[in-house]
Amino acid sequence: MNRFLKQLVFSIIFISVLTNNSYAIPIGPFKKLFQEAAEFFSKSSDEVIKKGNKTDEMISGSAAKNMDDLTIATRDQELIIGKLGDDVHSSHYENAINQPADSISAIHGIRIGKYGKKAFDAGDKLIDVFDFAFDGADEEIKISEYILKSWIGRIYRISNYFSRPNRDDRMLLVCKNSVEVFYFTIVLNSENDINRAYLTDHQYFQSSIKTLDKQELLVLMDDENVKVMATKPPNKESYPYHYFRIYSDQYFIHSKYSDPQLILSYAKEKRTNRPINNICYKANKDGINIEQVKN
Repeated sequence: MNRFLKQLVFSIIFISVLTNNSYAIPIGPFKKLFQEAAEFFSKSSDEVIKKGNKTDEMISGSAAKNMDDLTIATRDQELIIGKLGDDVHSSHYENAINQPADSISAIHGIRIGKYGKKAFDAGDKLIDVFDFAFDGADEEIKISEYILKSWIGRIYRISNYFSRPNRDDRMLLVCKNSVEVFYFTIVLNSENDINRAYLTDHQYFQSSIKTLDKQELLVLMDDENVKVMATKPPNKESYPYHYFRIYSDQYFIHSKYSDPQLILSYAKEKRTNRPINNICYKANKDGINIEQVKN
């Protein structure tokens, strides 16, 4: 019965969209209705996210493809700031750009003694530098072989978007898909610490599902075209639960509950397009860097 009702709801909405394709249909109400229906019938947050992404594919489709990059960026800025608010956004930006590296680590829950190392020495263990919730030698930590102990943020130096207007050593990135937005703080070339990446904020646009907390991230790939980050695993026998891929052309993907080898393989695959709802921006104090999108 539950399956029948679900199919009925989506069929009615989808038919309504198809039968009115000659008119300018506002996307928002239909998308919200799709997601609310999905959230009502679904058993997990993953299903809600998948329904939200499917909604964009079905409804936004041709209308979204006709939007230029500047229009998309302007729309995204309004959506993001509308969700978080000017004060929260400005606070994240101020912390990322102007706070000392040790303060940024503390803000993201890193304990004293786990930061302040300029480079890895041959004898350093992962637990000496990263604030894991467990103890153990590197060979005992399942994810250890994939963790980059040293990285430079290549896409931020080479990308036509991320390297402008300046090749910054401090960045606040705002990355989104159709249902959620993430803020990432990137700290490079600090005088007294290694390069680090942090998850600063996470919000769903139209849901009360629990979000991820502030935390340091692990870097698994640092190529010219893509950077892969992951949350820390809950224990040394597990892989991370969340993975984030940021590409040089601003494409963004959030994946969950996967083998890191698969994630890295996907990251290396060539893409033929960039879905407009999966995108990363450099932040400024008022919003996102829209001017660079035009170039």
